Amino acid sequence: MTETTSRPALFVGAMIGGVVALAVLFLTDFGGWYNYYYYSGTSVWSYIGVDSPISLVGIAVVCIPLFFALSVTLKGAQNPDSLTMQQVNRALMASVIQLVLILVAGVVFVVAVSGSDDWWFGTGFYGSVIGVFMMMIFLRMAKQQYTTPAQQGFLQYGPPAPMYIQPGVQPYAPPPAYAAQQPQPQWPTVPAGVTAPGQIPPSRFCSQCGQPLASGAMFCEMCGARLR
Repeated sequence: MTETTSRPALFVGAMIGGVVALAVLFLTDFGGWYNYYYYSGTSVWSYIGVDSPISLVGIAVVCIPLFFALSVTLKGAQNPDSLTMQQVNRALMASVIQLVLILVAGVVFVVAVSGSDDWWFGTGFYGSVIGVFMMMIFLRMAKQQYTTPAQQGFLQYGPPAPMYIQPGVQPYAPPPAYAAQQPQPQWPTVPAGVTAPGQIPPSRFCSQCGQPLASGAMFCEMCGARLR
């Protein structure tokens, strides 16, 4: 019960981290730089942020993995049983890719403004790194609570219990000697129309001449003596 109830909380934590990262990227400055022109006596401040439409489009393209991970965390927060370990793992990999993209964008920014008098990272950079890293941690914890489909079904339902058997009582298993098929007695078959041995009526003979008599005969066919 504890494992089941903690999964929505983990997805909510991951979703909060993703929302924070997305908000700071779109609402605050990613970084800025400063140039001072000595001969003209002017200073120029520039930054990458919400006032630049081109910057917003680039941030939106870079945040595609973050949007995918957020959709999975939203679904997991509503019903974690609707997700599989593979889906959670894909969301985790998307958050890792998002963190790498932010770091790569930071490196590109440093290279681009390296010739300026001064430069700095803004809230968008630091906040997005912290938010995505927070999402990674919660998704990693959520993934550990998922198992393979076969193991998940076995842990949820368990092995089928034998019917009509009391708990703790083992079903009766006959000994091998009785379990083996016993040889069946072979009875002799008698062809049709032939009287089996033991069913032949006893022979009768005439007391006068010894002639064999037919069954049920009352007189001897040879001498004509009356039979008793």
